[in-house]
Amino acid sequence: MTGNIRSSEIPSGLTTPDTPLIGRGHDLSRAGDLLRSDDVRLLTLAGPGGVGKTRLALQLAADLAAEFDDGVILVNLALISEPSVVGSAIADAAGIGDAGSRTAAEALVQWLRPRQVLLLLDNFEHLLEAAIFVSGLLQEAPRLKVLATSRAPLRLSGERLFPVPPLAVPDSTALPMVAASGDDAVGLFIARAHAVHPDLHITHDSQRTVAEICLRLDGLPLAIELAAARCNVLSPQAILRRLPASLKLLTRGVHDAPARQQTLAATIQWSYDLLQPAEQRLFWRLGVFVGGSNLDAVEAVCNLEGDLEIDLLDGLALLIDHSLLRSETQPDGEPRFLMVQTIREFAATRLVASGEMDDVRQQHLLHFLCLAEGTEARVMGAEQGVWLDGLQVELGNLRAAFEWSVDRQDSQLALRLAGGLHRFWVLCCHLAEGRHWLWTALSLGNASDATPARATALVALAHLTGLHGDLRDAESLLEQGLALCRQFDDLARLAAALSLAGRLSYHLGKYEAARAACTEGLVLARAAGNSYLVADNLFGLARVADAVRDGNAEAYYDECLVLRQALGDNYGIAFVLGDLANMALSRHDYGRAFSLGGEALRLLQDLKDATTTAWLEALLGEVLYRTGEHEQALDLLCRSLRTSRDFEDKSGMVAALSVLAPTLSALGHQTEGTRLFAACTALYEELDIALTKDQMALMEGDSQLLRQAVGPEAFDLAWSAGRMLTLKQAVAYALAVAEAPAPNPPAAPYVAAPAARKTYPAGLSAREVEVLRLVAEGLTDAQVAERLVLSPRTVNAHLQTIYGKVGVNSRAAATRFAVENNLV
Repeated sequence: MTGNIRSSEIPSGLTTPDTPLIGRGHDLSRAGDLLRSDDVRLLTLAGPGGVGKTRLALQLAADLAAEFDDGVILVNLALISEPSVVGSAIADAAGIGDAGSRTAAEALVQWLRPRQVLLLLDNFEHLLEAAIFVSGLLQEAPRLKVLATSRAPLRLSGERLFPVPPLAVPDSTALPMVAASGDDAVGLFIARAHAVHPDLHITHDSQRTVAEICLRLDGLPLAIELAAARCNVLSPQAILRRLPASLKLLTRGVHDAPARQQTLAATIQWSYDLLQPAEQRLFWRLGVFVGGSNLDAVEAVCNLEGDLEIDLLDGLALLIDHSLLRSETQPDGEPRFLMVQTIREFAATRLVASGEMDDVRQQHLLHFLCLAEGTEARVMGAEQGVWLDGLQVELGNLRAAFEWSVDRQDSQLALRLAGGLHRFWVLCCHLAEGRHWLWTALSLGNASDATPARATALVALAHLTGLHGDLRDAESLLEQGLALCRQFDDLARLAAALSLAGRLSYHLGKYEAARAACTEGLVLARAAGNSYLVADNLFGLARVADAVRDGNAEAYYDECLVLRQALGDNYGIAFVLGDLANMALSRHDYGRAFSLGGEALRLLQDLKDATTTAWLEALLGEVLYRTGEHEQALDLLCRSLRTSRDFEDKSGMVAALSVLAPTLSALGHQTEGTRLFAACTALYEELDIALTKDQMALMEGDSQLLRQAVGPEAFDLAWSAGRMLTLKQAVAYALAVAEAPAPNPPAAPYVAAPAARKTYPAGLSAREVEVLRLVAEGLTDAQVAERLVLSPRTVNAHLQTIYGKVGVNSRAAATRFAVENNLV
């Protein structure tokens, strides 16, 4: 899970420090004791930039991770600029994606409430308006603790401030007599100096010089590191001579800023002044990047015109040597260049002062626009996971680029950037943020503007709106987008819009309209030579054919599957397999349905599409329910429901509820199940979600079983009450019932819709045969559990039952039984 750590790992959500923490032992002990205290829920490490708040917080997180059952979640807030995005950033780090600012509290609270988590919020000072959001999380999640770093207090009730002091420095009165190598500040300087100059010899005299340097820098770690970085070319004595004589005076120059923060600014200024003009130019241009940059981006943004007058790699290496920049090696072996937030802020101010800000930010926007538009096609291929991860890494830069397009009121560039990320928004479940970008971009221009970018944005917004379950709004947006697409000679653009039109019409039950849209889209996609869009429109035709039972569904699915396999489109393959599983389910072929659905779910493991994962979990939950495995079905359905709720997927919530209702009834919650089932029927109507004949047949069967189990009079009362529930109320009610102890089983056995059951030797059930087959293939309990979406404990219980039924006591003997009885 991104940003989540356990034991003593340093989290991947923030940079792993390359060097050990020097000093701070006392601070670590005190802060750790505070966080362990029952009456401290929010601890804020406060202090000026460069004092070492982040480094101390990282070490605290590593030291305390093992004491939190569900680990540590780290969020680098320096990458965002809007308080409204804090909830999305936390949700991202927790691995539950973007729930958007409107629902971040609800989504996160539901996820956090049962968990014991330490939430580390780094660099909070520029987002203090979001402090109330943090307060809400603490109130609703009783086992949550928050560790924040900030230059200013969050000013929340119950906040415990921990001022982070500078490192210990020698007593100035003892300097002539003491070689203070044991002081923390001096130790840090020597360690960093040796890092850039391993052969540097620190003598008794030079230790005193280092001590004086650390005194003049007030013990600020970042200032000390910047000074020590000069040891690659200067001795400590030379560094001390070159420290401005007025440095101490500068700490008193601005009365409304902390003295040490002014010292740091002066120290960065000093390091900056030591650069040559060409090096300074590269430094301030790098200040435009948010969250770092790769070499391609640096070259495109910082040296596009070739006007740096310095070799780019030499310049980057020099800035790294000066500790003004750092480099991290990425999984692909390429470097990523990052700045400490305080240094980046300084670079940004120099960029403004240079007069180049507009040009550099515009070039930054154009580079990341090119990345977004160029990646759109690639996220549908075999390396879609790699490309999606790449966009996720660049999200800070993408946000900054979009903000610049909005600041400049450049509607076309804003539309292209927001629309170019269409697939990213969907596949990484940033639905709320994507909708916000698209609405913002569309509002910049005139509604009468007829441009390809506006057409693409309208279609993308319709898609995201539909995924949130707002089908009528999506239909209106798509009509506008489709009309615009027809004005341009772009077959692929129109084929993509028609594919979405067909999908939307299918969900609204307008099957002939869906067929017409996908048929036209298929012709255009073939003419454009676009295999992905051919597959997309075939998929739409397959769904319609299945809904109306015209006999062509499997042929369409087969052709679609072949194309998507050739493209390496795991996301698309998962959708086809999921639909085929649905078809098998409607025909009571539960073994095939579970196998296909499980395979679809495995294909999504490397992607981040939580809503599609939730859909497949609900599908597998229904298969388990209809084969009588109600406890396992309940686990999957509740997981699906929570995910759909967190991402505001209305259709996903109702789909999970519609199976959860009879499942709960089968477990003895009959009246509650009836209320929930009634709520589903009303919600399907409210959301304009049409059910196919097969789906309606299954739901009708469930309804009749409920009536028989509850009794006509009680059924009617519960039904009337259930239809009054809102979606939010129904979800909360369902999860509360699911967590309640099961009552006594119903007097009459509760039997699911009839299934075409096959008999197996020794009285084995269909699920037991599935387990036995996988064991015979040599899979471990954990592997079987993953394949069948069960817990290892459940798999072991199945195995013990199998052993008892077939009269064996080992996996080898069970495998022999499976072979001899033609079960494999």
